[in-house]
Amino acid sequence: MKWLATIILCLLTMPALAEEPTMPEAQPPGVQVTPLPLITQCTTIAPDTMLDNNYGEEVFLWGKGSIFLPNGRMLPGSMRMFLSADDKTYTIMFEVGELHCMIMSGDIKDMFPPEKEL
Repeated sequence: MKWLATIILCLLTMPALAEEPTMPEAQPPGVQVTPLPLITQCTTIAPDTMLDNNYGEEVFLWGKGSIFLPNGRMLPGSMRMFLSADDKTYTIMFEVGELHCMIMSGDIKDMFPPEKEL
């Protein structure tokens, strides 16, 4: 079943790869939001060990959330943010079922103290 999900995900990205990417124009405040289609990398292998071994990142935040699909529907799932305070790097993963999708990773430029406890 996992190989079938991988093949389907690969096939779904092919039309997006064939199209010339265009940057949406920024909208002034109060105007409808401009969609920005993104491609994410997903795997059925949990990223915890790889992120810890390769980048020293450990789970920092966990929460429920959703992302918008190109057809306008929302896909509910969970979000985990991994963080390395020593190397100042982070990774944000969106997870639904057995799929772990990397939404963003990068370098931390500044850290702010919490205003209040959760």
